[in-house]
Amino acid sequence: MDLSKKVLIVDDFKIALKVLTSTLKEIGFSEIIAVTNGQFAIEKLENDDFGLIITDRNMPVMDGLELIKYVRNNESLKDIPIIMITSDVKDISVKEAMDAGANAYIEKPFTKEHIKEALDKL
Repeated sequence: MDLSKKVLIVDDFKIALKVLTSTLKEIGFSEIIAVTNGQFAIEKLENDDFGLIITDRNMPVMDGLELIKYVRNNESLKDIPIIMITSDVKDISVKEAMDAGANAYIEKPFTKEHIKEALDKL
């Protein structure tokens, strides 16, 4: 994973955004943009280049699954690696995320090691 690439974090829980931002900085990422729903993420994606998207599953306005589908169906965005974060790891939820195009998933609550493991899968 290229640590010089911008990372887009999408989560409606502000504490999760802070924890993810801090953890990604510890890992070595320097450019991190955080937004609170999929619609805001699309606005950022349409105006900037990102090397990684980390998105929560359940959010208002546009959830993570809808965001993944949008990214995978957009020619200029479809190759961006996506990690899904969810507290709902039932088989069907994980399968839905992976079928939609997520490259990896992390279960909440997560640790720095969980994030590193997901990044290693990319």
